[in-house]
Amino acid sequence: MEELLLKRSKESLNEMIDLLKILLAVNSYTLDSDEVNKVVDIMENRIGSLGFTTVRHSSEGHADCLEAFSGREGDVMLIGHTDMAQTLTGSESHEMAGGRIVCPGAGDMKGGLVTLCYALKVLKDLDMLPRNIKIILSSDEEQASPFSKKYIMDSAKNAKLCLSVEPARANGAVVIARKGGTYFTLKVKGRSAHSGVEPEKGISAAEELAHKTLLLHKLLDPRAGITVNVGYLNAGTTLGNAIAGQGTAKIDVKYWTPEQGKETVEEIIKICSVSSVPGTTLSLEQHPGFQPMMDTPQTFKLLECVKQSGERLGIQVKSVKTGGEGDAGFCSAAGIPVICGMGPVAGLLHSPEEYLETESLWERTALLAQSLIIINKGLHDSE
Repeated sequence: MEELLLKRSKESLNEMIDLLKILLAVNSYTLDSDEVNKVVDIMENRIGSLGFTTVRHSSEGHADCLEAFSGREGDVMLIGHTDMAQTLTGSESHEMAGGRIVCPGAGDMKGGLVTLCYALKVLKDLDMLPRNIKIILSSDEEQASPFSKKYIMDSAKNAKLCLSVEPARANGAVVIARKGGTYFTLKVKGRSAHSGVEPEKGISAAEELAHKTLLLHKLLDPRAGITVNVGYLNAGTTLGNAIAGQGTAKIDVKYWTPEQGKETVEEIIKICSVSSVPGTTLSLEQHPGFQPMMDTPQTFKLLECVKQSGERLGIQVKSVKTGGEGDAGFCSAAGIPVICGMGPVAGLLHSPEEYLETESLWERTALLAQSLIIINKGLHDSE
């Protein structure tokens, strides 16, 4: 069976590349719901053609979250996303060079969408498609899935495990843990004044932001894996010849556990509730974020299924933890084990040089298909 899976997957490589090029031609930047919906259209058609029932969840201002299921209750979740973090310039090439396809979105994560489609197609062609699969494709993952999160978590509450087709790491490793993250916007209001004539009448928002940046960065704890980063600062006017009357900072927070996240958020709120510069006023807004994807004992049991699948196919499966967040954290928060990075091997994500290792398309397709076989056998044997 393993040889047949490999054979069918490898024979499908040219079809996979064709589908990938179709997806890459869509400028599905996360804030462009019309373009993201074009990818949703393609995926709905492909998944529906495999016998899945599809449902599109819609809301004004958002692209559609796609849900699909193969039969009865979705014990096994497969997740991915149809948006991407970058916008296309129109000059991108989708041709292979040096065994790679270089294009924004190739790795994160249109290659994973192709892997998902063809793993299910190979299983269907072999009459081995499980009847307990639930697919959720977020339409706004690059924004922390503010709309799609509900459908992910609702499905996870009724599932037993989850595989995410986010890209494998550049060395081929799957991901067994991800940090959680939350984001803030801090706005400061001071008073503008001429910096040469009457600076004493001004109240500097820039100075206030400088104080807050230093205080916030003291929360950084590399040993514990907690990062607090003021990654954007803006204050005053373009000319810079006046005391800054207003300013804005954006704060990025990452952590390994929910407890770390709760404590760090409380400290940030405390710091930003008191002015350092007399006369300034502060406004702090917290934005939607990701839950951490935890590596539990159940995670390692699921990892063993994936490793066993790799061994049968002659594919070595490594595993890593990563500081980047993702939808897998929502499934983990719902209490089920998750293995992320089941998509093709990719690198330089979120950059114009983002790439996908072309041969890994068929290899990871076979790995995903074999993993679904072994996982479902385990679930059947435990009943």
